[in-house]
Amino acid sequence: MKKVIIIIFVIVLVGAGLAAWIILKKEKTNQPASQTASQTPDPFEQGFDKEAASADPFADPSGPFYHKVKLATSDDGVHFSDSGKTILEKASVPDAVKLADGTILIYAVDGAQRSNSQIMVARSKDNGETWQTASAQLETDRKSKDGIDPQAVLMPDGRIRLFYIVNPENLPSTKEEKDNVQADFKPINKIYSAVSSDGVNFVEDTGPLYEGEEITDPDVIKIGEDWLAYISKGQKLFLTTAGSDLKFQYKKDIREEGSISKTIEVSSGLYRQFYCKNGISSAETKDGLTFQNEIISLKMSESSIIICDPSPIKVGAKWLMFYKEGPASEKPPAP
Repeated sequence: MKKVIIIIFVIVLVGAGLAAWIILKKEKTNQPASQTASQTPDPFEQGFDKEAASADPFADPSGPFYHKVKLATSDDGVHFSDSGKTILEKASVPDAVKLADGTILIYAVDGAQRSNSQIMVARSKDNGETWQTASAQLETDRKSKDGIDPQAVLMPDGRIRLFYIVNPENLPSTKEEKDNVQADFKPINKIYSAVSSDGVNFVEDTGPLYEGEEITDPDVIKIGEDWLAYISKGQKLFLTTAGSDLKFQYKKDIREEGSISKTIEVSSGLYRQFYCKNGISSAETKDGLTFQNEIISLKMSESSIIICDPSPIKVGAKWLMFYKEGPASEKPPAP
């Protein structure tokens, strides 16, 4: 009789445990995506890959080791004023993207070589008041495993596509190599892209998407059914276009002076392109092919600096522009 009672008791315990497990699993399954996502490890917790360089690793007195990412603000998205705030130190070529939940991400060249990919990412969840930084992780089959001049596009499914420049592997890096390089050396740079679901870990597509002598700073936007990539070559800016395969082809020259651009949609069917010229200038376009009404959107505050690499986003009723500030000794590369 005692054995029967014990068996029944065990069955009841097992059954109760199974029922509780089913209830807990159902509750977890019905949690909102925001709650389940919060249980996933935060990729920003990994921080940087390594310690920041204490001395200039690029042997370039005008290079990214001496750059910083600054913030300007605007009420109309056209006329900007320097906020006096520095967002990132030893960082260059910033590009910002705002996610559906309002999170702001900035991708930039890591001027202190904290990132194996050469790209760092900063995140703000409070409209740009505070920032958390980490190394962008780039999964690629290429030997070099890195990229520069990042430009981010928010995809309809919420993922981020990052476009960037890949330099030749034989590009001179040390001062001695740069001093010995031939005067007519013109590197063939290539544009690649990679996709991420969390903003930190990227998987590179098959590439390259475009290549050319001394090209830099892709500015990519989709207008209608076409992808447009504005590409810089010194002070010159030219346009390439592509379909869904992202294989870009040369389309036309945009301007001889005014490159390193960022093009954004400011209202339905109207776009504004910001670029480096007399500080930071901007102009309007409806088709991405022709531009008009050029103005200076942000003036340099002093003669000892140079400002460039604009990336504006709208936050509520205001506009934020992230841009690079560097030593005035930095001269725009010759076309």
